[in-house]
Amino acid sequence: MPLGRSFDFTTKEQRKRILKKRYALKYTLNLKSKLIRKWASGKVLELGCGEFPEFEDSTKVDIARIRMKNYIRADLNKRLPLKTGFDTIIALEVVEHLHAADTFLSECHRLLRKGGKLIISTPNVKYWVNRLWLFFGNDRWFDTAGMDYYFFSPKSLKRTLEKHGFAVDEIKSVGRMKLVNLAGGFIVLARKK
Repeated sequence: MPLGRSFDFTTKEQRKRILKKRYALKYTLNLKSKLIRKWASGKVLELGCGEFPEFEDSTKVDIARIRMKNYIRADLNKRLPLKTGFDTIIALEVVEHLHAADTFLSECHRLLRKGGKLIISTPNVKYWVNRLWLFFGNDRWFDTAGMDYYFFSPKSLKRTLEKHGFAVDEIKSVGRMKLVNLAGGFIVLARKK
């Protein structure tokens, strides 16, 4: 066997599923990006953005990136080493992974100026697929080996944000499903009161 030759062990059906997932992910990312670009303004802070920041000139906080321009390495479960005065904070698919979500939301509130916007997204615990799994006794979505600490529905995230001093302006589905309560994920636009 010659060196450097690669083999594809996936079946035709597996390749179709992989391509379908990639297409769905790309669709979701494009939809989120459009909403963020519509809602965000002013001095932007991106929390937990990893390798996919939305804005070039924003301040970015992540636990892994420390060598790139405008990146700050910080633990999002603790007080952040930043001063207040941001107009928009973006936190996509972050809050469910934090063991101190209340601290995180309090920090978002502290860092925003009055009337500042918080754009936050998370998977939906009430997603119709999750409901179906639970109905048939399969709770694998909730057994994520410590990856997800919190499970939000649109209603529970709205209550949590209001408890932390935010007013929720909009909640949108980010999947193909238009009914937010049954969609796989959602994005929220909230304002600091």
